[in-house]
Amino acid sequence: MRSLRRAGMALVVLVTWVTCSARAQVLTFMPDNALVVIKIKNLQDVSGKVAVLSQQWGLANIRPELNDPLGTLLTVANLGPGLNKAGEAAAAVMQPSPGSPIPNMLFLVPVTDFKAFAAALPNSKPDGDLTMFSPGGGQPGYVADRGKYAPRTWSSMRTSRSSASRRSRRSSRTRRRSFK
Repeated sequence: MRSLRRAGMALVVLVTWVTCSARAQVLTFMPDNALVVIKIKNLQDVSGKVAVLSQQWGLANIRPELNDPLGTLLTVANLGPGLNKAGEAAAAVMQPSPGSPIPNMLFLVPVTDFKAFAAALPNSKPDGDLTMFSPGGGQPGYVADRGKYAPRTWSSMRTSRSSASRRSRRSSRTRRRSFK
């Protein structure tokens, strides 16, 4: 009976450890020097909650796009095919580049098919391991294939795959790719 209890406790500890480690996978792709990180657990759920709240507050009558915030965001940001609407997303704000008042930002977008996602971006073209795009003729943006996520930025991009690999390279040389 005692061994059954121990095995049961070991199973509970193992399941808890696995779910905690798998929950915040998006945060492993965030840069260590981020000043602010915003994590969204499930894009579709958050969109639904914002829609319900805006209807309760009467904001949906003033701004009809609040009835479907995710759909509006996808239209405005030129996102669509290949996007995982049930996935985790994150945004990071970093210090501005020297001489620039605008902070660097990094968005991690969950994807199911990176090639379809990158091809749907306006004026997209491959540039090494990155895909460059230019929304509306403005400043070019960049996306990269990182498995379930597509980092999207306008100023600079760290191309490492995880925080562990960033820490191991930091002592010798950090690989950073700047775009201006």
